[in-house]
Amino acid sequence: GYAEWMKGIAVVAMPGSSYELNAHSFDPETRTATFFGTFRGTHTGHLHGFPDPTHKSMETQYVYSMHVNVQGKVNGITKVWHSAWAAAQVGWTPPSSVPAYAEHLFHACESGKGWRECSRYCTHDAAFSAQAEPLKGISTVYAYTEWMKPRRTSPWRLSMSTTCMWPLVGKLTGSQRYGILHGLLRRLAGHHRTVCLQMLLIFSMPVRAARVGRNAGITAHTMLPLMH
Repeated sequence: GYAEWMKGIAVVAMPGSSYELNAHSFDPETRTATFFGTFRGTHTGHLHGFPDPTHKSMETQYVYSMHVNVQGKVNGITKVWHSAWAAAQVGWTPPSSVPAYAEHLFHACESGKGWRECSRYCTHDAAFSAQAEPLKGISTVYAYTEWMKPRRTSPWRLSMSTTCMWPLVGKLTGSQRYGILHGLLRRLAGHHRTVCLQMLLIFSMPVRAARVGRNAGITAHTMLPLMH
């Protein structure tokens, strides 16, 4: 099974490999735990069914979605992982090329160019889906690219990087939120006021945010009017 396969990779094929847990969350309604991690290793060992050691390294990100039963035990795991990219890093397979239209669509969407530009690279009825509360009800690429457009051009936009944090922030304690927000605001102060606003809204701490902002060198006068 998968556990034994991972044992072969981590212990035999890549002895000394490591992993980093970047983020995790739990949804009590669906009883789903998610873990976002990064695996690092160098192929120096012989493992049956794999190429001879290449002495090349990989750094690959992945997500586990685990369903937890009422007894608290995991009864199902789904792994989201770009295995082809990881295999290419260590020389097991040749690098794969991304279709040009797909790459063009990615850049057009993320830069907020909207449907007018994005429609050049996809079908007019292209479907869209996401496991994110802010995107509930958006089912077409047309709707999503238009949703992205104002958030890339409006002064009060919400970036995808912060939108993706919403499910995780709700699992943090007040002190954990304070520490993370304080660090982010100190880094962003004076450079990205819009992103500072995003973080304040997402962490939902109007009173504490004002105190954190002052400590980070941002005045309450700058922040608080934007919260209403």
